[in-house]
Amino acid sequence: MAFLVDVNDLCLLGYDYAFSPVYQFPRVIFADDEMSINKDNAQQVCHFINSMALTYRWKNFDLKGAHLLERIIVETAPNEIYQYVHLKNWIKINYYEQLQQFR
Repeated sequence: MAFLVDVNDLCLLGYDYAFSPVYQFPRVIFADDEMSINKDNAQQVCHFINSMALTYRWKNFDLKGAHLLERIIVETAPNEIYQYVHLKNWIKINYYEQLQQFR
């Protein structure tokens, strides 16, 4: 089973997140690609990160990887990309470039 991120794990980087209870259980993955993500909401970012980890079956995914993905989503992904399918595609295309920026 893949490592799953908890909302409290995301608070470690100090982003100013909203904490509205959009998803009752953010660790449970039930999203489809048409869902939207609000990058200012901790539960939604957490849910998206877990969705990515499980969708792509990342075997070595850990908290460090979750924080890197969080930084990519919050800091560099364009704000006009908010649907899961488009954000996943943007990350797939730009991941290695972003990885170099944050290391």
